[in-house]
Amino acid sequence: MHVVVEIVESDPSGFYRVMQPLLRMMVARNIRRDYRTLKALLERG
Repeated sequence: MHVVVEIVESDPSGFYRVMQPLLRMMVARNIRRDYRTLKALLERG
């Protein structure tokens, strides 16, 4: 079994500082989706 740890850091300013909670959720969702896709591709061979 392999484990992948993803660490994403940001220091938003201006408009993005206000949107940081939403952006954090969106990035986390996209990363989970990408890992599911990668897993499926690797398992398919």
